[in-house]
Amino acid sequence: MKLLRHGIPLLFCTLTATGIEALAQQAVPSAPAAESASSPLSPLSPSAAPTVPPPIQISEAHRAAVARMLKAFHADELALYGLKVGLQQAKEKDPAAEAYVREVFDAVTPAQMVDKMLPAYARYYSPAEADAIAQFFTTPVGAKFVGGMVKDMLAGRKFSLESLHLTSSEMIPLTSFLMTPTAQKIGKVQPMINQEVAGIMRTWGAELMRARMKKSMTPLVAQIDSDLVSQGVAPGDAPGSGLKAAPAGGQTGPWNAVANIGVAASKAAAEARQHYQDDVRTLGAQMQLGASGLTSADNIATSKKNVQRMGESLDRYLQSYDQVMKEAREKMVAIDLPENLKAALLQGFDIGLARSYDERIRYGENQRALLGLYQRLFEFAEARLGKISVADGKLVFADVADQEIYRTIIGQIGVESQREADLVKESQERVRKASNNMR
Repeated sequence: MKLLRHGIPLLFCTLTATGIEALAQQAVPSAPAAESASSPLSPLSPSAAPTVPPPIQISEAHRAAVARMLKAFHADELALYGLKVGLQQAKEKDPAAEAYVREVFDAVTPAQMVDKMLPAYARYYSPAEADAIAQFFTTPVGAKFVGGMVKDMLAGRKFSLESLHLTSSEMIPLTSFLMTPTAQKIGKVQPMINQEVAGIMRTWGAELMRARMKKSMTPLVAQIDSDLVSQGVAPGDAPGSGLKAAPAGGQTGPWNAVANIGVAASKAAAEARQHYQDDVRTLGAQMQLGASGLTSADNIATSKKNVQRMGESLDRYLQSYDQVMKEAREKMVAIDLPENLKAALLQGFDIGLARSYDERIRYGENQRALLGLYQRLFEFAEARLGKISVADGKLVFADVADQEIYRTIIGQIGVESQREADLVKESQERVRKASNNMR
């Protein structure tokens, strides 16, 4: 018969994993203002909704043609410019946000940004159209035209054709190109491209932010795996399993600080659980639940005291967990993050904490129910001393009603013991799932 032999693994990981999605979205800066929504040189539009249409199949030849067109547009320079404008806008709004976002986006290259933009242009320009545009903008006149636009944009000036000082002989090929259906198409499709690119960049930015957060959580994931293994449970099955647990406090940066808080909280919660489990094993070993134990006044008295001590140990465990989570949240509040990111972080933490509290309440109720049943069993045995005997190692009841009472109590203990095992399994699976979500 099981005797409170499990301690539920209430860990910090769920609280952190819950907030990663919202935080990734919150952390990405809005698209920077573009010079002109109709210009092929304006990949981002301030009013564009971040929507991304379904992907399309792009052949290698189509991709190569659009890549040549974007190169002729100086798209790499403009992508870098757009990122700088976005970071500057973030800085003006919240200096802390700019520093936080820069930590991730400083690693982004213009070539990566162009590669992300390419499918949006490929959706609207055929290979022939892209080649025609690229061909013109690589001619001396086309290069002068687009070069002047880029120069003015990067300098923060409004572009004007007069600033190029084109000769009459240069105006002829430029006018001829601008009158072609392909050139006319640029002004028509660019707003849609701007909108799609804004959505692509928003999604990509969230992915980069999410990846940075998850990388910072590696020590916490390792700690969770270690704790699961100590309970005889397989660690998370996503990439990252088998990592060695890292000590808290060894990293810097806001997300590393979150991970360090998580590692410390997870260890503290595991230690509190272990203390409770040790008390249950030690006290339970002194309780004789067999026939001879239930007919011994000394054993019954000792067992009743031990049940009371187990209840006190359970209270200490649950109170310790409450304190661990309270301190963890206070430390999260103290992390230096932009207000919108901190709000998202705490929202995720609180959602996970609410789930954990619900789980812990159910576990506490189960443990108290079991302790109450054992207390009832020993009180019943105490009240029937001299009326219950032992024959061939089995209890013999003088009164049939007493036998039914005994069977009822034992049956209820079996039900609560199974519920205990189910709660533990549910908790362990939740922890594994949360751990996988952080990888």
